[in-house]
Amino acid sequence: MNGLDPQAYLADVLDRIHDHKINRLDELLPWNWSAITTIDARQPDGDSHRVRTIKFVAEILEEDPELLQAIVSNDDNLSYGSIISVYTGDDESVTALTDDGMDELEQMLKDARRSPQEWNDFLDSFVDDELLVARIKAKSPR
Repeated sequence: MNGLDPQAYLADVLDRIHDHKINRLDELLPWNWSAITTIDARQPDGDSHRVRTIKFVAEILEEDPELLQAIVSNDDNLSYGSIISVYTGDDESVTALTDDGMDELEQMLKDARRSPQEWNDFLDSFVDDELLVARIKAKSPR
């Protein structure tokens, strides 16, 4: 089982499967699953909301993690509540996205890639790091 604790894996998958998006079922396969990269956040109303680290979102969307981090570093780029900071220690945090935030980011990137000019304009508008923009632009667009 890829070094996973089978009991933890099965318990987590059985807990998630009923409301997991069908187009993301591959996330629940043992070789893709990680208890650390997906957090189940229980709300006071009893609803459960899942968040995924930006690194895991980058793997799922097959995107550059630095690019995604740069986009979400400005919380005005996604809807309120879509970006979560998970504090991991003294002055350390990990950025995570809700399911809705991940969907919104995926759609934003898809729309930006309609043409090379739109993609370049998107990068110039949403990413402040000039070296990162140059590196992303140097890659062949999808």
